[in-house]
Amino acid sequence: AAARAAAIGGAAEWPQEHLEAWREWAARYWGRVGAEARPDGERRREMAAANPKYILRNWMLAEAYEAAERGDSSAVHALHALLRSPYEEQSSADPRYAQPTPDWARGRPGLAFMS
Repeated sequence: AAARAAAIGGAAEWPQEHLEAWREWAARYWGRVGAEARPDGERRREMAAANPKYILRNWMLAEAYEAAERGDSSAVHALHALLRSPYEEQSSADPRYAQPTPDWARGRPGLAFMS
């Protein structure tokens, strides 16, 4: 239960050893950033090219399936369009798709663990 809470909750819920590991990783990361001395914009562009902004999550699919069962397939089409270009900023996309799992999904089995 503690691991689940740490996985989907905020850092305030993390076990102390996770906080310490995070701090150590962050110190190594910022040390490397400083040592590379690359322009911030260049580093950010490279990171954006390697890490998708939008990642399909179970809660997104659940919303789309449930709407489709009611006869509304717009959410299915929106997800399909979104995932054609997951690395790009998409102003027409639902902003929730780039955020952590919403509160409503956290208590539903199969929708939130590790997402």
